[in-house]
Amino acid sequence: MVPQSNETRKEYYINDLLFLPLSLSSHSVLLYVDIKEKKFSLLDPDPSSLILSYHLENHVKVLLQWFTSFLLPKHGYSDANKWPFIVRNDIPKQKNLVDYGIFVMKYGDCLMHGSCFPFK
Repeated sequence: MVPQSNETRKEYYINDLLFLPLSLSSHSVLLYVDIKEKKFSLLDPDPSSLILSYHLENHVKVLLQWFTSFLLPKHGYSDANKWPFIVRNDIPKQKNLVDYGIFVMKYGDCLMHGSCFPFK
């Protein structure tokens, strides 16, 4: 059941970490918002494939605009448009063409428990 009061909704939906896995065609990435550290990150298991593509770049721009103009200010984070956007390159990379989703979910799992990635 979804909480009904504004205060409950605020506590329920906004925590220190927000994860948004994106599946674009046959590629998946993770958009990660660290509210405590005030930063946005993109984690891509195969950065050579789509990270610089126009398709992904437009999706990320729209999502960042939604986060910075609507969601985060609604919950008291009015400076979100000044937070840095980081493309993480210190993460394990996939070595095949089929495990994008697995890597993206594992990135989220690892980030929930700290910032270490105990797999290669």
